[in-house]
Amino acid sequence: MLWVKLRRNCLLKPRLLQKNDNMKVKDLKQLRDKTIKELEDLVKTKRQELLLFYAKIKAGKEKNTSLVKKIRRDIAQILTLVKEKEILEKNKKL
Repeated sequence: MLWVKLRRNCLLKPRLLQKNDNMKVKDLKQLRDKTIKELEDLVKTKRQELLLFYAKIKAGKEKNTSLVKKIRRDIAQILTLVKEKEILEKNKKL
């Protein structure tokens, strides 16, 4: 396993190799097979999920605030896939 040296005697796992991330590599591979429209719909549902989660936190019903970070990361990964697909389509037209 790869380790990153931060300071003199401090070793840390790289972020990409840490476990317990919300979106797995398998999920990303499945998302790559979807169309842009399907990915945009998925982003809309994730954003609605995020808003509901914020409301639960404000109401005091949800204590695990780290899930907000995971949902936001999922949205960013999906938007990155959308942008990649748009660039690929643009290059095919040329």
